[in-house]
Order: sequence, then structure tokens, then C-alpha cells
Amino acid sequence: MGLATAFEAFAMVDELEPSATGELVVSGSEGPRGAVFVERGRVCWAAARGLARRLSRLLGARASLEPSAMESIFLYCKERRVPLGEHLVTRGVLRPEDLRVALLQHTVESLHHLCAHDARAAWYPRAGAGYSPQFTFATAELFAHIGAVTHAATASRLEPVLRASFGDGDWAAAFVRTNTRGFPEPVATHGAVPASASTLLRIGKWAATALDLTRTFTDDGALLAVTRRTRGANTCLVAFRSGDAFVAGETCEYGPGRILNRRAQLRRMKGVSDADL
Repeated sequence: MGLATAFEAFAMVDELEPSATGELVVSGSEGPRGAVFVERGRVCWAAARGLARRLSRLLGARASLEPSAMESIFLYCKERRVPLGEHLVTRGVLRPEDLRVALLQHTVESLHHLCAHDARAAWYPRAGAGYSPQFTFATAELFAHIGAVTHAATASRLEPVLRASFGDGDWAAAFVRTNTRGFPEPVATHGAVPASASTLLRIGKWAATALDLTRTFTDDGALLAVTRRTRGANTCLVAFRSGDAFVAGETCEYGPGRILNRRAQLRRMKGVSDADL
């Protein structure tokens, strides 16, 4: 299968069985480029040719180790086939949360390299025991992180919008649309968003289409809400614009009123329209 963007790689992972474990091996016209390692339908990490030492540098910087000390630890782990990051955590020189951040950054950087022009991918299941990593990533998390890195300023603006608009138990994602992508790109998330990048994109497309259709008879500050019943309770899927981006999410049945109230308060405080909030 051809890979034009990292999303195509995520879509391939999303189509696997929830128990799937193995490698999504990526090649280009120049030959093998690397692989995306998957355990039980979640991404463990991605590895690309030429970036092997990049993870060591990311981990060393977070562990505050001198390059010479990091090199010794790298060789030790390589010889014994011990996961470098988890070894640093076990030794107490790296916090688990710092390991996760480094793995996330390295995986996204590797995916950018793997999914360059003329990329092709094939799935190879792994028999027997899996990789048993300490951390894994949902494809939606990786998808949103790529957007957050690409559109950093917009993501920083939208993160507090999501926190203020949605409460505990809610989830939401902010999206942008650009001329370089044929689909909405998630740039920030709140709460337990759907784990699948394909599902997150489907929600983004629904929100974009609904907001575009209603634009002819509403202003840019409109809040769209669709009530549905899940797990014995009513919830609302909502969508609204925020500046040059838009937000989609799920909240309780009283959530739309809370969001409208917040936007009205900010409108009075800042003297701007809803679409600029």
C-alpha cells in the first residue's frame, strides 16, 4: 500500500485486529526505510534508517547525561538487547513521563521520514511474544501530535479553549484546514478522544461539513449540537468555529449550554465575535 502521509500509516494500523502485533515495514524507491512496531493494535514506536542515534540524544537530554555516559549506556543496551529508555527509567536517571515524551517525539519524527515521497508499506505479523513496551500510543494521539507540532501557535491558542469549553468526562479535538492537506488536521485534544485516527478524522470531517452547510443561514459563531443516547445517558456531539480553526467533541446534555455561556462571557470581556474566541 502507498503512503502519502503519516495518516495512511495510521489507517493501516486502524484496520488491523485489536490483538494485532507485528511490523508495518516501509520502503521507498531507494530500498527499506524502516518500520512501525505495533502491539495489540497500538503503536510502540517507529524506527527509520539514519535516526537510530536520535532517540539516544532525546533521552540523554532529558536524563541530563553527558554524551560520553549516554554512549556507554547505549552500547550496553545494544549488546544486551535491552530497551534503552526503560533501562534509564529502571536506573532512576529518567522519569517515566520523560521517556514517553521522548518516544512520542522520536516516533513522529521517524514517521515523517518513513512517509516521504514514494513510500510503500506492508504488514508482517509477529508470532509468539510481543514487544512488551512500557508505553504505547493510540494512532489518534500520534495524529494529533503531528498536527500540534506542524501548527504549534494555533495548537497553543486552542488548548485553553478546549479546557474551558469541556469538562470532566467530555472529549474534544480542535482541527485546522490548509491548502496542503485534503483533510482536517487535529492539532489539540481534550479528554479521552477516540483512539483511532480514522475515527478522529471522520469526526473532523463531519464537523467541517456541518459547519460549512449551516454557514449559509448562521453566523460563524454558531454552535451545532446533535443529541444521542450512549450507555444509558444523553450526550451531545458539538461543533463550533474558533478563529481559523474549528472544534468537535462530545459533552453531556447540558454541555452546549455551558459552552454558549462561556462564549457569551468571553465576548463581553474581550469585545469580539464568537468566531474569534
